This record gives sequence, structure tokens and C-alpha cells, in this order.
Amino acid sequence: MKRTILIAALMLGGCAAPQYTVLGAAPVAGQTVTTTQAWPQFDAWEASTQGKDDVGIIVAIEDYAFLPDVPGAIQNANDWENYFRKSRGMKEIYTLTDKAATTEEIRRFIDQATANAKPDAAVWFVFIGHGAALKDGSDGALIGMDAQQTITSIEARSIPRKQLIASLEKGKQAQTLVVLDACFSGRDGSGELLAEGTQPVVPIANSAGVTKGTVVFSAAAGDEIAGQLPGAPRPAFSYLLLGGLRGWASQPGSDVSTGDLDAWLRQQFRQIKGRQQTPSVEGDEGIVLAKATEEDPGVSKMMRGETTTATTTTTAVNTGSGARLDSGNLEFTQPKDWALGNAGMGVIVYLSNLYGGGEIMVSRMAMEPAMGAQFIQNAHDPEFGSGPIGAEKLHGPEKVTFGNTTGVVALYDDTQSGFESQHLYFDTYQAGAVFRFELKTPDAASMEAAAPVFEEFISTAEFK
Repeated sequence: MKRTILIAALMLGGCAAPQYTVLGAAPVAGQTVTTTQAWPQFDAWEASTQGKDDVGIIVAIEDYAFLPDVPGAIQNANDWENYFRKSRGMKEIYTLTDKAATTEEIRRFIDQATANAKPDAAVWFVFIGHGAALKDGSDGALIGMDAQQTITSIEARSIPRKQLIASLEKGKQAQTLVVLDACFSGRDGSGELLAEGTQPVVPIANSAGVTKGTVVFSAAAGDEIAGQLPGAPRPAFSYLLLGGLRGWASQPGSDVSTGDLDAWLRQQFRQIKGRQQTPSVEGDEGIVLAKATEEDPGVSKMMRGETTTATTTTTAVNTGSGARLDSGNLEFTQPKDWALGNAGMGVIVYLSNLYGGGEIMVSRMAMEPAMGAQFIQNAHDPEFGSGPIGAEKLHGPEKVTFGNTTGVVALYDDTQSGFESQHLYFDTYQAGAVFRFELKTPDAASMEAAAPVFEEFISTAEFK
């Protein structure tokens, strides 16, 4: 019954053949300029045992199940773990990344860390991911990896900031040091809303309500975005804070205090062009956290984008027949040697390969974001699955990105229907609907030849 319902959903939409509008010639191959920043790598740390009794918790979510990804989050987490282990000599470090970073697991490791905390030591908590404001605007919350794209799910699968700090302060430790590389504006790094209703009417207060011995490092004010380093796919705040602890916030041989870090971070983020991001430190600014061992490598210039190196490469683009087409719900470039055909029964685009017998079909199913996320999650589950009946799953489901479009891909081999074929599916939620792209070929060799065309076809798609 569940399978029947899912297949029926794919067939909604009637049988009328879409009318394709020619928009003009597709983009031609040309020169692409890529810019890279000379941001230092944290490969080596000066050994120390100054924090050997400290306890660390690191939560980094780069690959959210339903929300936009946070590129570079895990690389920053690895650098923080190396800092704790090598530069502070810490033995007890808990690192939760991606699938492991649910709210239940975060709470469990907080309880474990605070239970093991020693009176003369510190508990560190580092979070790198998404945040949002609570519906009533009373506080910000750190979003777990499995939150869906609705305000209700985000609140249910998040940990409010003040609640987090209260839980951390239950331990016997002398200091509690909290690093929040997330913002509470309800938007991702590109400025898009995480879900309808996540942007507070009134920005939340910067104060997290800390008590004596607690310091909170926050990436941005309540109405700002916590973005990435200029020219590098890494969350800027947690990266620069680590640099400050290496000595960039002071002079070699000098102490690095929380106040030094606060002043230096604010100065650096004022250099960014086109983004307002104001970091802050709440708590005692006189706490000494490190000894400076490395000079500032010129962060201010890098934040302004002044120390870049440019490389020029030729990007091959499948310009196909030169046609840029609009089906009403999808704009795309027609691939070379693939002809347009009539579509219907929920299919909004139909293409056929003139030589290899392949077919590309695109279906559109309008639905709410939460239902769309659930649909994609269940689409390749055997209980719900919408793949060919009796077909063998060869690969996936796997989260992939083609161009600027992220979705879930799966490959099936159909040997049961009497018409042996392979099917490659790509499901994505865009513009208020689930779009299913299907590539069908008669055999594995045809699939291998047609898959690059299929991927490029998706890469050129713009959803409406």
C-alpha cells in the first residue's frame, strides 16, 4: 500500500505535453578564473601539557540530513581536536560529526564530560554548524544534524544556548569555555532562510547569561550570518579563533587572554567586504588561555582578499544543440544528441538519446518542505521504494551535488520486468517541489556513457 501511494504521487499531473520555450543559445565553453586564499594550515602545534586535565567536546556538522551543508566544518573540528590533544595535552576529547551529532548524543556527552570534570581544570565545548532563534525570540539554539526544514522540527531537534550553558556549568570544573561557530539569524551562510519562521522578529540578545568562570565565544550578532573565510570553504570564526590561540592575537612569547582574542577577532571581521559579522566574547576577559608561539600571518589583508593567487583554467561545457529551454517549471540546456519528446503523467521533461536508446525523464511533485524531505528520505527504502519493482539496488542512496544542486542519487539494475535496463535516479527538493530526474538505459555500458550527460543536464537546471 505504501509503495502504491508513492508511485501514484510520481504520476500526478495529467498527460498534457509541456510546451518548451527556447530562451536562446546555451553558454559556450570559456575561461574560468578560480581564486585561492593563502590561508595557513594548522599542521603543527607546539607540544604542551597546560590543559592535560581539561575535557573537550567538539560538535561539527558539515553534512546536515535536510538543511544546507556547512563546508569545512569537519576540517575545522579536526584542527580543534589536534589543538586540544597536542597543544593542551588533553586526554579526554569527545568529537561528534555529521550523523553522530544528534541532540541526544550531544546531551549525553555533555553529561559525561561534566561528570568527569576536575575542580582545577576546564571543560571546552566547540560547536560548528547551524543555529536559529527560538520562535518566541527568547534565545538562540544549536541545530542537530537530523532537524528537518521546518521551524517545528528545528526547535525539537536543537539545544537552546542557555540550556546548553546551564548543562555545562553543572560540572565541578573551574572554567567553562564555549565556542559557538553558528549564528541565530535563522539563515545559512548564503543568507537563505533555513526554514520559514526561523528569522526572529527581534534579534536575540548577545548575552548567554553566563556565570563566573564561564566564557562564551560567539561568531556573530543575533541578526548576522556566520560565514566562511574569504576565498576558502571553511567557517571563519572557529578557524580564526584557533589562529588567535596560536598567537595571532598577541605577540610571540606573550600571554593570550580572552580579552586579547575578543579585540583581535573584532578587528579582523571588520575587514570583510560585503558581510557584517560581529564576533563577541562574554565572560571574564582576563583569563589566560595560551602562550603566543606564532606571528599573525597577515590575516587582515587576507580578510580583505588582498593576498590571493589566481589560476585560469578552461572549463569544458556540454553546449549540446546550443538550446537553452524552459519547460515552465525547469530551465535547462538540451544535451547534444538528445531529442525532446512529449511528456505527461507527472513528467515535465522527456529526452531520448538518438543513438544509445537512453531516456531522461524529469518529474515534479509539489509539496511542503517537511513532506518533501521525508519523501526523498523514504524514496529508496524497500518498504516505500519507488524504484523498478524487483530491481536490484546497485548503489546509493547517496547525497551528491551536481553544479549548484544537491540531492540523493541511487542506481538500480532491472532484470525482472522482461525488459532488462538500468535506472539512475536523482531526487532533489527545489522551488516548493520534489524534482525526480531519471536516466534509463538498456545496459550498464550505455549507463556509463550516458551518466556524464545526465549529471551535466542536472548541473544546468534552474528550478521555478
